[in-house]
Amino acid sequence: VPLTDISVRATVEEGAAVVRKGGASWGEGRIALTGEFPFGLLPENLPVQIPRKAGPAVFSLDVRGLRPEAAEKLPPGITGLISVRAEGSATATDLRALTARIEFPDLQFRMNEFSLGQTQPSRLSVRDGILSVERLTLSGTETNLDVRGSAGILPDGPLDVRVAGGLNAALLTFNNPDLRASGNLNIEAAAAGTPAAPLLSGSARMQGGRLSLRDPRVVALRARLDRRRGI
Repeated sequence: VPLTDISVRATVEEGAAVVRKGGASWGEGRIALTGEFPFGLLPENLPVQIPRKAGPAVFSLDVRGLRPEAAEKLPPGITGLISVRAEGSATATDLRALTARIEFPDLQFRMNEFSLGQTQPSRLSVRDGILSVERLTLSGTETNLDVRGSAGILPDGPLDVRVAGGLNAALLTFNNPDLRASGNLNIEAAAAGTPAAPLLSGSARMQGGRLSLRDPRVVALRARLDRRRGI
């Protein structure tokens, strides 16, 4: 889905580029941007001399009503609603110099008859090249997951993310017409290492579940799963 309705109102003044109002549409969603980029952040060896304002670049981003299924990258049956607000600054043209606060007013997904969404606005922050989860709890149909930790925004940054809670086992098979599962799956999962080379570990336990296979017809009642391992 391409960006449409693109509009930008910007000026160059006192050694900085100032975006007074920028906007675009992406499917049903709307994107708005304002900010200022001081030319003092540009390299010194430019072929032309220009006035250079000192100080950090600043921006404000507001994304409302995105429907991720419009990208046609999700499996059939998954729909969602995502809205994001972000404000930040950078003292250099380097991701490690970025400082930002990110909030999700809307973060909801639906998988056929199953729903999953945040219980309150999720919050993330970025500082010194690290994206940190300040608050992210997802709840839905017999599901409650809590996400904590941080991840480097560069491939070689540190990774320390943990997910814990209860998961409706049916979510794991919703897109498979021949396999059906029910019951509550308690999980604890962790990712360490780096984003480029993650080290995964965790445990999963399910008791009193039900698993059925349509062809050949197989039904397992009161299934129990207790698995702990590193991957």
